[in-house]
Amino acid sequence: MQKTDTFKKKLLVLNPFPVYPPMSGGQERVFYLYKHVAEYYNVIILCFSDRRGYKVIAPGLMQITIPKSRTHAMEEIKLSSVFGLFTCAITPMVSRHTPEYAHILNSHKNDAAAVILSHPYLHDEVKRLNVTAPIIYDAHNVELELHREILPAAAHKLLSEISRVEQSACQDSQLIITCSQQDADALATLYNVDPAKFKVVPNGTDITKRLLSSRNSFVNNKLSQGIEHPLALFVGSYHVPNINAAQHILNMAPRLPNIQFNLLGSLCRAFHNRQPPANVRMSGVVTEDEKNKLLCAADVALNPVLSGSGTNIKMFDYMAAGIPIVTTEYGARGIGGIDGQHFLVGQPADMPDKILELIRDKAKATYLVGNAYRLVTEHFDWRQIAASFVYKLNKLVH
Repeated sequence: MQKTDTFKKKLLVLNPFPVYPPMSGGQERVFYLYKHVAEYYNVIILCFSDRRGYKVIAPGLMQITIPKSRTHAMEEIKLSSVFGLFTCAITPMVSRHTPEYAHILNSHKNDAAAVILSHPYLHDEVKRLNVTAPIIYDAHNVELELHREILPAAAHKLLSEISRVEQSACQDSQLIITCSQQDADALATLYNVDPAKFKVVPNGTDITKRLLSSRNSFVNNKLSQGIEHPLALFVGSYHVPNINAAQHILNMAPRLPNIQFNLLGSLCRAFHNRQPPANVRMSGVVTEDEKNKLLCAADVALNPVLSGSGTNIKMFDYMAAGIPIVTTEYGARGIGGIDGQHFLVGQPADMPDKILELIRDKAKATYLVGNAYRLVTEHFDWRQIAASFVYKLNKLVH
């Protein structure tokens, strides 16, 4: 496929929140996918934030942030309190309170080759402006299924709103991209959508940042960080499935006093008022460099999630960094890996034994790492994923 530097068409990506710097799985999908799509198109990400900004975040990729009005922000706080959870699913109920978003969208829509809904929640803004460019829905999750799991039982109004906007985005889009075939099948069934409308554009990782570490590098990374015991790592954002998974780690840690557990990411905010077991460190949000150093020092990577939708980007980061993985079956969904060949699979209660198995059996750990690394480099490199998406996109917009 030829890339052109002299002229590139424009894509407009509508996302409820900023994606740079990427700290969560959702932010990583938007940033890394469209960073590589921007090798072929000029891409503008239009999102809400607490301040105005125009920033080139990668060559050909600009993020425009539009500050929420006071009414918008106050309504978000009020609804989050009512529903018991802060979620971007509230966006359709409040976006109209920031008319500047529609104004900026209107100024860009006429020369856009396509408008991409990253999440379904800004579809109402598109409908109000009668956008004529092809609409693509980038479905990070099956939103209704995800929110049924994480919202309290009393949040019927929000679930109804999620169903409405997700169905509308599916029906009005010319193309729907999903993280997995399971998500495509679920959306097609849920909203009676033609399966031919879907393309799987999986989550992935930036292989150039997650290079497989040599054994010497692994030992040096542990020494430089003062890590004296085997290290088990879990990475996750402030998201109910990740918070629940972290609780499983806190429960298992006392059974493995000679293992050091480290939890990375914004999920640590959920435990700010609790004292973790002595062998658990809550590192919270760290820089990319600090994250890579810990990935390169980990003996085992964990993914004890039992709910959610889409696929877990943390799995691809673990695989590309060369860490043997212990995961639930749910945590491995949509990847195509095999228990005992790419990682070890079990329930959270099984994980202590599986962690010890990998630490004691270096040959097995090396076998899993090699297979997982081949799988991630062959199928889940963001550059390759973006190129496949662009091939389909070109057929739609040219």
